[in-house]
Amino acid sequence: MAPGAMTLKRAQLLLLALGLGLASAQKTLQEVPVQPGFDAYKVEGRWLTIQLATSHTDLVSPTDPLRLSLHSIWTRDNGDVDFMLFWKGERRCTGINGTVHPTGLQGQYQGTFEGVSMHVCLVSTDYSNLILYVRFEDDKVTNLWVLLGQCPPGPA
Repeated sequence: MAPGAMTLKRAQLLLLALGLGLASAQKTLQEVPVQPGFDAYKVEGRWLTIQLATSHTDLVSPTDPLRLSLHSIWTRDNGDVDFMLFWKGERRCTGINGTVHPTGLQGQYQGTFEGVSMHVCLVSTDYSNLILYVRFEDDKVTNLWVLLGQCPPGPA
C-alpha cells in the first residue's frame, strides 16, 4: 500500500474513533485537541470532504452521507479564515460562505454562520489531510468532526 494511502486510512480511522467517541462529549473548546504549530496559510485551497461525524443527524444520512461538504479554505492577511461550503438539500446544492476569526488560542477560530455561533478547531493536519472540529451553538449545540483531503492542483 502506498504511504499516502496508509496515512489516509489512519486519518479515517482516527476521525471515526473521534467522531463516535466525542461527537457529543465536548463541554468546552478547551477539551478539543489542536495541532501545535498549526499554519493556517498551509491549508489554503480546495478540499474534499472524506468523512463526517455529527451530533445532528440531519447533516448526514445513510443515503447521502455528505449533505454538507467543505469546498475550500482561504486565509486572510488579518488571520481570518474563509470557508466555502456546499449544502445539498431540496434537490439543489447551495454554496455557503463563512468567515471565522482567531480566538487567540492556537488553531481555534470563532464567528457566526447563518446567524448561529460557530467555533472551529483545526485538530490535526499533515497539510494534505485535515481534521476539523466544528461546534455550532444556538438553541441547541451541534458538534461536527470532518476529515478532509486536499485536492491536487488542477492544470494551469
